[in-house]
Amino acid sequence: MKKQLFKYLFSTRLTAVLFIFYPTAMAIGTFIESWYSTDTAKIWIYNAWWFELIMLFMAINFFGNIFKYRLLRKEKWATLMIHLSFLLILLGAFVTRYIGYEGMMPIREGATENKFLTEKTYLTVYVDGEINEEPRRKKLETDLLLSEHVNNDFSWNNDFNGQDFSISFVDFMENATEGLVIDESGERYLKIVEAGDGNRHDHYLKEGEIANIHNILFTLNKFQAGAINIRLDAGLYFITSPFEGEYMSDEVVDKIYEPLPLLIYEKPNNEFDDNYYIRRLNEQICLDSWFSVVSEAHCGDSDETMFLSEKTFKVIACNNPFIIMGNKDSMEMMRKIGYKTFDGFIDESYDELPAHERLQYITESIRKVDNIKDKIENLSSEGPFTVKAGSLVHLRTDISGKLKASNLLEDLITEFGNTDLGKFKVNASLGTNFGNMRKFR
Repeated sequence: MKKQLFKYLFSTRLTAVLFIFYPTAMAIGTFIESWYSTDTAKIWIYNAWWFELIMLFMAINFFGNIFKYRLLRKEKWATLMIHLSFLLILLGAFVTRYIGYEGMMPIREGATENKFLTEKTYLTVYVDGEINEEPRRKKLETDLLLSEHVNNDFSWNNDFNGQDFSISFVDFMENATEGLVIDESGERYLKIVEAGDGNRHDHYLKEGEIANIHNILFTLNKFQAGAINIRLDAGLYFITSPFEGEYMSDEVVDKIYEPLPLLIYEKPNNEFDDNYYIRRLNEQICLDSWFSVVSEAHCGDSDETMFLSEKTFKVIACNNPFIIMGNKDSMEMMRKIGYKTFDGFIDESYDELPAHERLQYITESIRKVDNIKDKIENLSSEGPFTVKAGSLVHLRTDISGKLKASNLLEDLITEFGNTDLGKFKVNASLGTNFGNMRKFR
C-alpha cells in the first residue's frame, strides 16, 4: 500500500494532472478578481485549502522525481534545473504565504519611519468593563477576508471577567462610505478629512460626543482634557489642541487669496445658470498664464476610476498647457485617447506616482517654471497660430525674451529638466519655442 502511494505521488500521470488543475485554477482566479474583487479571488481560489494542497502535491511530485529518475547525475543537470526551479518557486510561495509580510510604508520627506501598513484586513474588538472596580479593556483581534460574493459567516465566543459574550457576523458591504444627509431637524456634525496613509479618509464628529480618530481624541462643543477640542461660537470655529502643529495665519491666507481671480467666470460662483459648469469659460485667464493646473474631482489612488471632467477640456479649448492633479495615469489616458501633452516642457513623470508624492512633484514642476521669471526680461509672445508638420496641424505660440545675464542659460535649461535642448537658440537674446506658453501669473 505504501509503495503504491509513493508510486502514484511520484508518477508523471500526477504531474500531468497537477499541470492541468494548477494553471486552470490560476486562470479562474484571474477572471474572478476582474469580475468581483481581489479578496473574492483569494477566498475562493488563492487562499483555499485545496489550492494549497495542489501546490503541496506539486512539491512532493517534483522532489520525488529527482530521485526516481536519478536527476542528480551530470548528464541530467538540465532536467534537474527545471525541477529545482519549480521547487524554489513553490518554496517562495510558501514563505510569502506563511512567513512573509506585505504592506505599504508611507515615508514623508525628511522623516524616518519604522512602521508599515499591512495589506491584511483586521477585525479588532475592544471589550470595556471593570474588574475589582477598576476599568479594564480586553482586546480581540484577527485577520480576515470579506467579500459581498461569498458566505462571510463567523462568530466569536469569549468571556470578560467570567461573563460570557458572543460576536456574530451580520452583513458586509464592499467600498461602503459614510455620509450625511441635510436635515433641518437633524443633529450637528463636523466633517474632518485626513490622509494619514496617503489616501483620503472622511470622519464625522458629532456635537457633544468624543471621537477616536487614529488613537487621537476629538470633540465638538464638549471639552475633554487631552483631546483636540473644537468649539463653534457665533458661526466661528475655535480649536484647542494639546499637540504642537502648524497652521496658516489670516495674513498668509490673505496673501494667497490676493492675486487669485476669485470671479473666474466674471460672475459670482454661487450664481447658477443652465450647465454652468460646462458653459462658463474665461479664456483670458488662460491667455494670461503660462499653463493651467487642473484640480480634478478625483485624485485618490483607491478611487478605481479614471475621471477626466470639463475642467481638463476647458484648458485644451483655450490652447493652454496643463498639469492634471487627478487620478494616477491621467496624462497617459489623455495620450491614449489621442491628445498630445506637454511632456518635455513640463516633467510629467508625476503622473505615475502615488497620490501624496504626485502632489509634491507637481508643486516642484510649477516652481521650476516660476523660477524663469527671475532669469528673463522683456518677454513677448506671438500667436497662437497653426503650423503644419507632415499630415498634422499643430497650434503654436512663439515666446521670446532676453536673458538678464549670459551665465543664466545653463540655470534656465536646468529648470526645465528633461526639455529638448534642441529647441533653444542662443544669440544676443534667447529665442525659444515652448508650444502654447504665455505669461505666468
